[in-house]
Amino acid sequence: MKIQVLTSEGCSGCDKIEEMLDDLDVKYELIDIAKSSEILKRIMVFTAPSVLIDDELAFSGVPSKKELFQKIKNYK
Repeated sequence: MKIQVLTSEGCSGCDKIEEMLDDLDVKYELIDIAKSSEILKRIMVFTAPSVLIDDELAFSGVPSKKELFQKIKNYK
């Protein structure tokens, strides 16, 4: 499973998602939306934070920790 977090500079919601993923002991990749326009065009989301799981949009905005856990659990 590949998890990517779309982030932007100074994004407190992005920090919150990173913290939740760290608490869940899940590996993830950070993608700065200011530097990765190609991924934004492909998924048609222009907000941070957003979470992709296996290249599909799972969340736009900050989910609850429970929602994030359930979504990850369902992908495993």
